[in-house]
Amino acid sequence: MLALGIWGKVSDDNYMEEIVTSDKDALNATYVICMIVGIFLFLVGFLGCCGACMENRWMLIAVKRKFVILFTANKILLFPSGYLS
Repeated sequence: MLALGIWGKVSDDNYMEEIVTSDKDALNATYVICMIVGIFLFLVGFLGCCGACMENRWMLIAVKRKFVILFTANKILLFPSGYLS
């Protein structure tokens, strides 16, 4: 996700701009959201890996909290669209 967002922001290719011609700001916002989600997922993975290797309790608790946030946001965002029943 992080790499996709960075590629979209810095790329000179106009692949997506040819498809989305109506709103360039929405396309840029999508790239920024991809980068934010990528950073969040990287941090969750890094904390989980380090916490498991070092058997550090606070890191594992932080990963658990981030997973709860992630799954809660997933249910909140997907429930109105009808993907969850």
